[in-house]
Amino acid sequence: GSCTGSGSGPVESDVVGVHNGIIENYVELKEKLIRHGYSFYSDTDTEVVVKLVDYYYKKYKIGPIDAITRTMVRVRGTYALALMFKEYPDEIYAARKDSPLIMSSIGRWAGEEYDVIEAAKNAGHPIMVALQLEISPEEMERRRQLALESGDRGNRGDDNSVEILQKRISEYQEKTLPVLATYEKMGLLVKVNTEEDRDTVFRKVLEAIADFATKN
Repeated sequence: GSCTGSGSGPVESDVVGVHNGIIENYVELKEKLIRHGYSFYSDTDTEVVVKLVDYYYKKYKIGPIDAITRTMVRVRGTYALALMFKEYPDEIYAARKDSPLIMSSIGRWAGEEYDVIEAAKNAGHPIMVALQLEISPEEMERRRQLALESGDRGNRGDDNSVEILQKRISEYQEKTLPVLATYEKMGLLVKVNTEEDRDTVFRKVLEAIADFATKN
C-alpha cells in the first residue's frame, strides 16, 4: 500500500518507500514513532515501516543498510520493501521476508519492453508504472562540465568526452524512447523534469507517483 502525504509532519521523513505484506506489530511501532514526534496521514502499516526506517536512520546517524537492518529486527510479519533515501537519490534499497520482491528495468532497447512486460505478468507482478526522468542535452552538458571541474564524476569514469555524451544521447533517442512510448500508450508512463535542484526533483518524483496512484 501507499500513504499519500507521508513524510510532511513535525518530523519530516527523508525516506520514502513502497511495501507489500503485513506488519503484525505496526500499531506498537506507530505508537513509538508518535512519541518521537512523527505524524501519520494514513492507517497503513506501510507508512509505519517507512518512518521507522527514517527514525533509526536519523537517531543513530547511520547509513541506509544499517537503518533498514535495525528496522527489520523490530518488525514482525511478512513483507517486501523498496526504499529511497533523500541523501541517496540514485539508489534504491530493498528488503524482504516471506514475500516476493521483483525489481527490474522496464527495457533499455526497443523491443525489450515486451519481454519484460510478459515476464513480469507471468510472475504475477505486472508492471504498474514506468518513470521517465527528463533532462535536456544542454543541461546534461552543463552538469558534465561542473562534474569535471569539481572532480566529482560519481561512478562514471568514461564521461569526460563530449563525443561519448552525444553517443549516449543518440542511443537514448533511437533505442530507449520507443520503449518509453510503449509504456505511454499503455497509460503507465510518468514523466518528471529533472533540471532543478536535487531536493526539488526528489519531491516532484514523489508527487508525480502519488498523483498517478491516486488517479489509477
